Amino acid sequence: MTTPRCWRGSEGMLPPAMNPDHQRCAIAEACGWKAPGDCTRQPPHAWQSPLDGCCYDNLPDYLADLNAMHEAEAALTTWQQEVFGGFLYHGKVCAFQDVCTGQIVFGCAHATAARRAEAFLRATGRWVEE
Repeated sequence: MTTPRCWRGSEGMLPPAMNPDHQRCAIAEACGWKAPGDCTRQPPHAWQSPLDGCCYDNLPDYLADLNAMHEAEAALTTWQQEVFGGFLYHGKVCAFQDVCTGQIVFGCAHATAARRAEAFLRATGRWVEE
């Protein structure tokens, strides 16, 4: 796994599109990872983990690793969890339905890591439309 190339624009500017690298960086930052340059050791592109404070060359592969996404999902607020669930089932941001059927549960439980990553970014307001 290579270190993602994260877009770094001016303060308040968003990346031009959410490619896989931008998605990984945005999820990592939402989960408390410190961006490259915040580490005191080399290489300068290392990310500082919120769990142990150590610097690592690679971020979790949120788009391919369900375990990494499971850890990221733990950072969601209750409201964000509802938006996240709504996106997984409906494919768009909306509140999760009060009626919970087996089909809804199955569809959400079997969502891919990539779909969960997009839902996470949308629920936290970090998704940028292409």
